[in-house]
Amino acid sequence: MAEFGDRVLWGLDWPHPNFDGPIPDDGVLVNLVSEIAPDDKQRQALLVDNLRVFMALNKKAPLSETWLLISRLNYLKTVKLRLSSQ
Repeated sequence: MAEFGDRVLWGLDWPHPNFDGPIPDDGVLVNLVSEIAPDDKQRQALLVDNLRVFMALNKKAPLSETWLLISRLNYLKTVKLRLSSQ
């Protein structure tokens, strides 16, 4: 993020349909976001803004920007709820 913060996208293969082996703990993976993007501005770019720019430039993207953003935000809320209940 420090060097190319305007070009990085967060991606997660949830629910890991093609993973051969033990399923990774999604809570641990999501917690890496704060290490990858330590401040609010970097997290906003990583999780929302960079994707918005990418989708605007890539007209052949298979899914709509709105669907991707809603899906990502819902996933993060789910993981946050799961982590807070532990």
